[in-house]
Amino acid sequence: MNNKDGRERRKHKRFGVEEGTMAVLKCHTDFFGEIFDISESGLALVYLSSGEQASGPLALYIYLSSHGFNLRDLPCKSVYHLKIQKESPPGSDRPMKHGLQFGELTLNQRHKLQYFLKNHTTEKIRTL
Repeated sequence: MNNKDGRERRKHKRFGVEEGTMAVLKCHTDFFGEIFDISESGLALVYLSSGEQASGPLALYIYLSSHGFNLRDLPCKSVYHLKIQKESPPGSDRPMKHGLQFGELTLNQRHKLQYFLKNHTTEKIRTL
């Protein structure tokens, strides 16, 4: 995210992720999607939605099944929620990009997140 003057607001560098890195955002309903990018402080999740937005207490589950990696119960809060400008048939779910900021992580969650960032990310971030 950039400020109005174009400067980056994020404290931590964002990374792309290995293809197939998925996440489930748990709240009043579950949102299942693909991680678009990630940093030490949060991530962007891309998923299909009927227009409903996540609200209330949020928890995130990260999965990379090709390596048997999972990171569960990450507390987080919503930072932004954007419609991705792609054509969708009327009445179908629309692609959304949801920015999430991690809350207070346990020591174990921080270690697993650092392991993930070191071993399963790339410098290149995909485009939508």
